[in-house]
Amino acid sequence: MDAPVVPVRLAATTKPIPKRRPLLSPREARLVLLLARADGRAVSHESLENALGLSLLGLQRMVCHIRSKTGYRAIETIYGEGYALPLAVVEAMR
Repeated sequence: MDAPVVPVRLAATTKPIPKRRPLLSPREARLVLLLARADGRAVSHESLENALGLSLLGLQRMVCHIRSKTGYRAIETIYGEGYALPLAVVEAMR
Protein backbone atom coordinates (compact mmCIF):
# COMPACT_ATOMS: atom_id res chain seq x y z
CA MET A 1 0.00 0.00 0.00
CA ASP A 2 1.45 3.35 -1.07
CA ALA A 3 1.33 6.36 1.21
CA PRO A 4 -0.86 9.21 -0.02
CA VAL A 5 0.88 12.11 -1.72
CA VAL A 6 0.33 15.35 0.18
CA PRO A 7 1.04 18.61 -1.63
CA VAL A 8 3.26 21.00 0.32
CA ARG A 9 2.89 24.73 -0.03
CA LEU A 10 5.89 26.88 0.73
CA ALA A 11 5.50 30.33 2.18
CA ALA A 12 5.55 33.07 -0.39
CA THR A 13 8.08 35.06 1.58
CA THR A 14 11.31 33.49 2.61
CA LYS A 15 14.28 35.13 4.23
CA PRO A 16 17.63 34.56 2.55
CA ILE A 17 20.16 32.70 4.64
CA PRO A 18 23.24 34.88 5.08
CA LYS A 19 26.43 33.35 3.77
CA ARG A 20 29.05 32.89 6.46
CA ARG A 21 32.64 32.03 5.97
CA PRO A 22 33.49 28.78 7.69
CA LEU A 23 35.67 29.23 10.73
CA LEU A 24 39.01 27.55 11.03
CA SER A 25 39.17 24.47 13.19
CA PRO A 26 41.40 24.70 16.29
CA ARG A 27 44.13 22.72 14.56
CA GLU A 28 43.92 24.88 11.42
CA ALA A 29 44.12 28.02 13.56
CA ARG A 30 47.19 26.58 15.29
CA LEU A 31 48.87 26.03 11.91
CA VAL A 32 48.18 29.63 10.89
CA LEU A 33 49.56 30.84 14.23
CA LEU A 34 52.74 28.76 13.80
CA LEU A 35 53.26 30.28 10.37
CA ALA A 36 52.50 33.81 11.60
CA ARG A 37 55.15 33.52 14.32
CA ALA A 38 57.75 32.88 11.60
CA ASP A 39 57.26 36.45 10.26
CA GLY A 40 57.10 35.53 6.59
CA ARG A 41 59.91 32.95 6.69
CA ALA A 42 59.34 29.38 5.53
CA VAL A 43 58.56 26.77 8.18
CA SER A 44 59.62 23.25 7.26
CA HIS A 45 57.10 20.51 6.62
CA GLU A 46 58.77 18.38 9.26
CA SER A 47 58.51 20.94 12.05
CA LEU A 48 54.85 21.61 11.20
CA GLU A 49 54.09 17.88 11.10
CA ASN A 50 55.69 17.41 14.52
CA ALA A 51 53.99 20.44 16.06
CA LEU A 52 50.55 19.42 14.80
CA GLY A 53 50.90 15.64 15.02
CA LEU A 54 50.18 15.15 11.32
CA SER A 55 51.62 13.23 8.42
CA LEU A 56 52.79 15.09 5.32
CA LEU A 57 49.54 14.21 3.54
CA GLY A 58 47.52 15.42 6.53
CA LEU A 59 49.43 18.70 6.55
CA GLN A 60 48.88 19.17 2.82
CA ARG A 61 45.16 18.53 3.22
CA MET A 62 44.94 21.01 6.08
CA VAL A 63 46.67 23.70 4.01
CA CYS A 64 44.22 22.99 1.18
CA HIS A 65 41.24 23.35 3.56
CA ILE A 66 42.58 26.62 4.96
CA ARG A 67 43.09 27.98 1.46
CA SER A 68 39.54 27.07 0.46
CA LYS A 69 38.08 28.59 3.64
CA THR A 70 39.98 31.85 3.41
CA GLY A 71 39.14 32.39 -0.24
CA TYR A 72 42.68 33.21 -1.28
CA ARG A 73 46.16 31.77 -1.10
CA ALA A 74 47.11 33.05 2.33
CA ILE A 75 49.57 30.19 2.77
CA GLU A 76 52.40 30.07 0.28
CA THR A 77 54.19 26.87 -0.65
CA ILE A 78 57.96 27.31 -0.59
CA TYR A 79 59.10 24.36 -2.66
CA GLY A 80 61.78 22.27 -1.01
CA GLU A 81 61.34 24.12 2.28
CA GLY A 82 57.77 24.21 3.59
CA TYR A 83 55.04 26.80 4.00
CA ALA A 84 54.96 30.50 4.81
CA LEU A 85 52.49 33.30 5.34
CA PRO A 86 53.17 36.37 3.20
CA LEU A 87 54.26 39.38 5.24
CA ALA A 88 51.12 41.27 4.21
CA VAL A 89 48.98 38.58 5.84
CA VAL A 90 51.15 38.54 8.97
CA GLU A 91 50.87 42.35 9.26
CA ALA A 92 47.09 42.21 8.80
CA MET A 93 46.87 39.73 11.70
CA ARG A 94 48.60 42.11 14.12
